[in-house]
Amino acid sequence: LSENYLSGTISNNIINNLKKLILMEMSNNKLEGTLPNAFSNSRLLYTLTVDNNLFTGTMPLLKSKMLQYIYIRYNFLTGTLPKFSNTILYLAAEGNQFHGNINIDETYISLSSYEVSDNYLTGFIPSEISKLNELNAFYVN
Repeated sequence: LSENYLSGTISNNIINNLKKLILMEMSNNKLEGTLPNAFSNSRLLYTLTVDNNLFTGTMPLLKSKMLQYIYIRYNFLTGTLPKFSNTILYLAAEGNQFHGNINIDETYISLSSYEVSDNYLTGFIPSEISKLNELNAFYVN
């Protein structure tokens, strides 16, 4: 559904009815409102891609043990970055309004890219980052 000039919101009902949802690709549209909390119930979700939209509010807690790719760049998401499943390989969350500390630790054993530039993050870079042997991109400017 990317790059289709879609607008409006995504309802929880739509996501709840997609019981076998593995990939949600909705980048480069004009979608707005909050990301549905129903994504928390998407147990098979592997990739969530909602870059370059107008989403606001906090990021729902994504509980899928299959989740590996999260692309939430360039929206208006707020709050703190939640702790994601340790299966995550790629997090791209730049250009939002997240605040608080960098939420990364040694449980992200397969993480290869962590991109959180252009937010309002504070604090220190956690020392646990040195234990992430697969990490090859870390953007926090």
